[in-house]
Amino acid sequence: MTNPLWHRITRTLCTAGALLLCGESLAQTIWLSDYLGAPSGSAATASNPPYTTVVATFHGFGVDSPGNWASSPISFADAGVFTKAIGAHPMQFQEARIEFNLDALRADGLAFDIFSARVGIDQTTAGINGARFNVYLDGALAQSVLVPLASAPSVAITLAVGSAMTLGLGTDRVQDGLPWQSNHTAWGAAALTPIPEPQGVVLLAAGLALTTLMAQMRTRRRAARAIVDSLGAQR
Repeated sequence: MTNPLWHRITRTLCTAGALLLCGESLAQTIWLSDYLGAPSGSAATASNPPYTTVVATFHGFGVDSPGNWASSPISFADAGVFTKAIGAHPMQFQEARIEFNLDALRADGLAFDIFSARVGIDQTTAGINGARFNVYLDGALAQSVLVPLASAPSVAITLAVGSAMTLGLGTDRVQDGLPWQSNHTAWGAAALTPIPEPQGVVLLAAGLALTTLMAQMRTRRRAARAIVDSLGAQR
């Protein structure tokens, strides 16, 4: 049987923000592939208002997969398989690019500070060439990463998004003059996350909540004792 006192304590701590005691994550992960507007294992070929705008695409953007060429999960030779990811394919004369409406996510009550992903060439559909991965904030290039060959190691990207309204993900040829078939570029574990609270802050909040609860219980106990004493004196 559940201890009522412990139930009250844990419920108060959860309310105060001690999420570790409640079995919840301190930092919510927002997987960008969930907002492409197509089922996992397929390709999103059109915008998904209000969350995404397809700026340019050749074979669509793979939802947790390379795209319309394969429904298998994305994998990198040096990083294994990704259950959440975005696949793309550079175009002949321009990059493949999709924009995410960050304000639409904020309107849904989501909070985030950091964009992160591991970029590389999917090994299940890889050709020979690598690709360039570009990250845009409000249309301006914020970070560019080169994976020179399909066999090259994947690269981790971490970028603060600040108050930007849009986040753009683009993949392009390594350089002009090289074949454009970079076979499936991929953004592994592409996500937005908040900056997590330091554990000490959470534990402090938990301690303060527990102290407040115990003080309330002592006050109620004294009040109950006073009532009992008053009734005894009246007999």
